[in-house]
Amino acid sequence: MSAPVDASLHLVLVHSEGWQDVGDFEQIKSLVESRAPDIEVFVVSNDHKSSMTRKRVARRPTLVFSPITLLEFRPDRGRVYAGRPMSKLEEMGRLAAAGVPVPAFEAITPDTSLDPERFGDLVIVKPSYDLASWGRGIELMRREQVRYRPPEAFPPDHPGRHGPMIAQKFIDCGRPISIRVLTFFGEPVFTFCRESTKLFIL
Repeated sequence: MSAPVDASLHLVLVHSEGWQDVGDFEQIKSLVESRAPDIEVFVVSNDHKSSMTRKRVARRPTLVFSPITLLEFRPDRGRVYAGRPMSKLEEMGRLAAAGVPVPAFEAITPDTSLDPERFGDLVIVKPSYDLASWGRGIELMRREQVRYRPPEAFPPDHPGRHGPMIAQKFIDCGRPISIRVLTFFGEPVFTFCRESTKLFIL
């Protein structure tokens, strides 16, 4: 599809290989340009500087959108909306501050003594740093067994060496379940749910 002839604004969509399907970005580009002929849309790779495109984009007022942190591509002008990783502590804190009900949680420190009224009998212990575990380092424990461990006390490949561990109240769903919600500027886009086919028996 050729660039809109009446375009006076630029929209830059930054695609990151392995994180998004570039075909989705191309479809968004076509949709925007068909509905808003004053906007010319560019799809660029987050893995490349794209010097020629960057210079061309800088000629007009520009909005840059990237679902994740900008890497190699850095625009010369324009407002940038880019995602960034955040720790589990920050994520849970933001959800709680927004009024979203979340399980009780706190960082595990040398002074940690979990309140049985808040945490119940069972607790999930997991890493908290940005993009932490991908399922690694997560344990289900009795609340009274939760103790602080300094980073050097964990095995060499354990996520606990790279950031604080957190305790979170265990919510019994009957089966192991993972739910993720994708939002776009605060608006839910879709929910992704994975559920084990095996019963979870304590």
